[in-house]
Amino acid sequence: MSSSRDERRGRIAGRRRPWGRAARPAAAVVGVALCLVAAGALVRASRSARTASGAGGRCAAQNGQAPATPSGANIGLRAWTVFQASPAHNLILPATLAGGRPLSVSWKFHTNGEISTAPSVVDGVAYFGSSDQCVYAVDVATGREVWAFRTANMVMSEPLVVGGRIFVGSGNKTVVSTPAGVLRGTGPSGVYALDASTGRLLWHFSTPGEVMATLLYQNGAVYAATGNSTFYALDAASGRLLWQVRDGSIDSMSSVAAAGNTAIFGGADPYAALGVNLATHQIAWRTPLGKGTPWGAEGGIDDVSPAVSGNVTYIQNPEGVFPQATVVEFALNATTGRIMWQTELGKGTITVSDREETGVATVVNGTLYVGTPSVSGLWALNASNGSPLWKAPVPLGLRATPTVTSQYIYAAGSGWVYVLNRLTGALTQAVHLSTPPTVLSCASPPVTIVGQTALVLGQNADTLMAIPLSELTNGTATSAAA
Repeated sequence: MSSSRDERRGRIAGRRRPWGRAARPAAAVVGVALCLVAAGALVRASRSARTASGAGGRCAAQNGQAPATPSGANIGLRAWTVFQASPAHNLILPATLAGGRPLSVSWKFHTNGEISTAPSVVDGVAYFGSSDQCVYAVDVATGREVWAFRTANMVMSEPLVVGGRIFVGSGNKTVVSTPAGVLRGTGPSGVYALDASTGRLLWHFSTPGEVMATLLYQNGAVYAATGNSTFYALDAASGRLLWQVRDGSIDSMSSVAAAGNTAIFGGADPYAALGVNLATHQIAWRTPLGKGTPWGAEGGIDDVSPAVSGNVTYIQNPEGVFPQATVVEFALNATTGRIMWQTELGKGTITVSDREETGVATVVNGTLYVGTPSVSGLWALNASNGSPLWKAPVPLGLRATPTVTSQYIYAAGSGWVYVLNRLTGALTQAVHLSTPPTVLSCASPPVTIVGQTALVLGQNADTLMAIPLSELTNGTATSAAA
């Protein structure tokens, strides 16, 4: 299929809820692209070295730069195995240059689409995807492209980086109905494995539904929750299917977390948090959250990536009927799925159709930091019992995880970065860096701190920017900083 067959800006036939949620299944068969699904065809793996889309050429006009060799192996982590590098989600990464100097650089890297996740920074390279269907590798020290690879659909998941390989999902958010039920994702979807040094395709595993959420790597296997209500386990070396289990809920952007042998994510239709036992290959638990119609709360739990600390997982769900929302933060036992506590953050109104409704939490030293696009504010909650410690006066749009240092909290949303006092939540700076995303309503990467550099979304949500952290802290950073 042509690489241009993405979600076609929503024109592909299919029913949508007002928030871009999956609609209740209809009897009609929708779209030629679903014929294989209706016929019962399953997934397949390919180890071809060609690009899966068959498209040649470069992914974007790369700033007039020649491909670069990474200049700093002491920048970032040695591996990236889960969404935002750790189950607690706090994106503070080490970085030193020659002579022990801290990394503090400025640059911009443009793509031809919107960037929806934080970059995965491993051995001096930032890996990230875009709605232009490409995966990019960029030298963190210089901002120069190392390589770019075109997939067959939008890239909305963070690339995992393990043992010299990249693992990343691809797909789009279009929702259609089939005789088998609701399906999210049209056109080519699946998991890619790339060579981390060159971007060469190692294998590709096709799925009937999208793989927009970030994958999980554990013990030689790659795990994917998908838009066709199925959880897959793949051999990381070959792409071979190890096993799969029907989980019964659509995963949109809820990246897979892990607590021991339990993989955890959120799903829709019906709305629930789910745990999969990676040892038995079975659903360990399913916990419906919220109240509402028999189809569950009119929520967005399928878009929120759970945080994990110890044996507790934290996940947010808005209740109600569009456009009204009551936002609730939940803590669940990661082994059993039992609700340990729930805290109402407030009531709000979803004012933009297809906007993301849920915030993703960061857990640091027993405190949960979280915002939400539906209710203004940033909260600090006691992670053990959910009691509020403070609420910061931050405007709407905080979907991304806050990044927490010893002194400050950096919270990104709707093109802004807010800097707050960690102890009190007092707002110290508000820096405007980007126009709000339009194609990907969920495009809200957090601030990634690498040494003394902040990696943030810039300009029209299509640009990754490196800014000296001091310029965010003192409020002097601008979208023209690099």
